[in-house]
Amino acid sequence: MGFEASTSHGVQIGDCFYVGAYFNLYTYDSDTSLSGGVDTRYFFCPSSQIRPYVGLQAGGGVRIRWKDPIFSIMPMGGVSFSLRKINLSMGLKSAYMFETMGLLLHFGIGF
Repeated sequence: MGFEASTSHGVQIGDCFYVGAYFNLYTYDSDTSLSGGVDTRYFFCPSSQIRPYVGLQAGGGVRIRWKDPIFSIMPMGGVSFSLRKINLSMGLKSAYMFETMGLLLHFGIGF
Protein backbone atom coordinates (compact mmCIF):
# COMPACT_ATOMS: atom_id res chain seq x y z
CA MET A 1 0.00 0.00 0.00
CA GLY A 2 1.28 3.45 -0.87
CA PHE A 3 0.69 7.06 0.10
CA GLU A 4 1.17 10.26 -1.88
CA ALA A 5 1.08 13.89 -0.73
CA SER A 6 1.32 16.45 -3.52
CA THR A 7 0.81 20.08 -4.36
CA SER A 8 0.25 21.76 -7.71
CA HIS A 9 0.66 25.44 -8.55
CA GLY A 10 -0.19 26.99 -11.89
CA VAL A 11 -2.54 29.10 -13.95
CA GLN A 12 -5.98 28.61 -15.42
CA ILE A 13 -5.95 29.43 -19.14
CA GLY A 14 -9.47 30.37 -20.19
CA ASP A 15 -12.22 28.33 -18.59
CA CYS A 16 -11.05 24.88 -19.62
CA PHE A 17 -7.27 24.45 -19.40
CA TYR A 18 -4.93 24.39 -16.37
CA VAL A 19 -1.14 24.13 -16.56
CA GLY A 20 1.28 24.19 -13.66
CA ALA A 21 4.00 22.44 -11.75
CA TYR A 22 3.49 19.65 -9.22
CA PHE A 23 5.68 18.45 -6.37
CA ASN A 24 5.05 15.25 -4.47
CA LEU A 25 6.23 12.86 -1.81
CA TYR A 26 5.38 9.25 -2.59
CA THR A 27 5.95 6.24 -0.36
CA TYR A 28 5.36 2.58 -1.16
CA ASP A 29 6.48 -0.13 1.30
CA SER A 30 10.07 0.89 2.16
CA ASP A 31 10.55 3.10 -0.95
CA THR A 32 10.14 6.87 -0.74
CA SER A 33 10.55 9.39 -3.53
CA LEU A 34 10.48 13.13 -4.05
CA SER A 35 9.46 14.28 -7.51
CA GLY A 36 8.14 17.19 -9.52
CA GLY A 37 7.07 18.01 -13.02
CA VAL A 38 4.38 19.41 -15.28
CA ASP A 39 0.69 19.20 -14.34
CA THR A 40 -1.98 19.73 -17.01
CA ARG A 41 -5.76 19.40 -16.82
CA TYR A 42 -8.65 19.95 -19.21
CA PHE A 43 -12.04 20.78 -17.66
CA PHE A 44 -15.34 19.95 -19.38
CA CYS A 45 -18.49 22.07 -18.79
CA PRO A 46 -16.52 25.15 -17.67
CA SER A 47 -19.58 27.23 -16.72
CA SER A 48 -21.00 24.56 -14.39
CA GLN A 49 -20.40 24.14 -10.66
CA ILE A 50 -19.57 20.46 -11.30
CA ARG A 51 -16.76 20.08 -13.86
CA PRO A 52 -15.35 16.72 -14.96
CA TYR A 53 -11.68 16.79 -15.96
CA VAL A 54 -8.88 14.73 -17.46
CA GLY A 55 -5.24 15.45 -16.88
CA LEU A 56 -1.65 14.29 -17.05
CA GLN A 57 1.29 14.78 -14.71
CA ALA A 58 4.76 13.93 -15.98
CA GLY A 59 8.12 14.51 -14.36
CA GLY A 60 11.02 13.05 -12.50
CA GLY A 61 12.67 12.87 -9.13
CA VAL A 62 14.79 10.74 -6.89
CA ARG A 63 14.27 7.66 -4.73
CA ILE A 64 15.57 8.74 -1.33
CA ARG A 65 16.86 5.41 -0.02
CA TRP A 66 18.83 4.39 -3.11
CA LYS A 67 19.30 7.84 -4.64
CA ASP A 68 18.10 6.45 -8.00
CA PRO A 69 16.55 8.85 -10.49
CA ILE A 70 12.93 8.08 -11.37
CA PHE A 71 10.54 9.07 -14.11
CA SER A 72 6.82 9.29 -13.40
CA ILE A 73 3.81 9.61 -15.65
CA MET A 74 0.35 9.89 -14.12
CA PRO A 75 -2.82 10.17 -16.22
CA MET A 76 -5.85 11.18 -14.16
CA GLY A 77 -9.54 11.91 -14.33
CA GLY A 78 -12.10 13.20 -11.90
CA VAL A 79 -14.64 15.82 -10.97
CA SER A 80 -14.15 19.33 -9.56
CA PHE A 81 -16.85 21.01 -7.45
CA SER A 82 -16.94 24.82 -7.20
CA LEU A 83 -18.03 26.20 -3.83
CA ARG A 84 -17.70 29.97 -4.23
CA LYS A 85 -13.94 30.65 -4.04
CA ILE A 86 -12.93 27.08 -3.13
CA ASN A 87 -12.79 24.08 -5.46
CA LEU A 88 -12.94 20.52 -4.23
CA SER A 89 -11.86 17.71 -6.52
CA MET A 90 -11.77 13.95 -6.43
CA GLY A 91 -10.79 11.34 -8.93
CA LEU A 92 -8.43 8.55 -9.90
CA LYS A 93 -4.79 8.82 -10.87
CA SER A 94 -2.77 6.04 -12.46
CA ALA A 95 0.86 6.18 -11.40
CA TYR A 96 3.93 4.52 -12.87
CA MET A 97 6.80 4.66 -10.37
CA PHE A 98 9.34 2.21 -8.97
CA GLU A 99 8.85 -0.09 -11.99
CA THR A 100 5.24 -0.67 -10.90
CA MET A 101 1.86 0.58 -11.99
CA GLY A 102 -0.60 1.75 -9.35
CA LEU A 103 -3.96 3.37 -9.01
CA LEU A 104 -4.35 6.26 -6.57
CA LEU A 105 -7.50 7.82 -5.20
CA HIS A 106 -7.06 11.58 -5.47
CA PHE A 107 -8.64 14.33 -3.30
CA GLY A 108 -7.82 18.02 -3.71
CA ILE A 109 -8.63 21.52 -2.52
CA GLY A 110 -8.07 24.56 -4.76
CA PHE A 111 -8.18 28.28 -4.07
